[in-house]
Amino acid sequence: MSIVRIIFFITLFFNFNAYSDNSKCSLSEERVTQTELNQHADQDLKKVESELDAVIKKIKKIYSGKIKFLTNLNKSQKNWETQVILDLDLKFPETNKLMYYGSIFPMCYTMYKTELIRKRITFLKEWLRVANYTEVCSGSVQHE
Repeated sequence: MSIVRIIFFITLFFNFNAYSDNSKCSLSEERVTQTELNQHADQDLKKVESELDAVIKKIKKIYSGKIKFLTNLNKSQKNWETQVILDLDLKFPETNKLMYYGSIFPMCYTMYKTELIRKRITFLKEWLRVANYTEVCSGSVQHE
């Protein structure tokens, strides 16, 4: 076995362990199939997509009278969705993805998309908080 393959499997092992520690989905320690791993990743993706939708709905409710803000939020969200597709294509550029990346591809793709959505949620939560009067550069974030 070449050193590159060994490094790949070690990296994969540590990345999967780091991923599974943050996850709420429980998988048996014995005989986990790739299908189960894919389903687990899909469940996590659906949860964060749901969370993203809830955050956006809360923001829209809080800022319901701010037409310019809501227009910009919609534009920002649409551009971000395009950026996610581009980032996924950058991460996995090969045309025949299963052939090139192997049977683990669906899980890896879903995990990366989940990570990008989590980052977006963190970014958008800025508008769910209330800035205090000392935060002079808070822009459109609501104030006390």
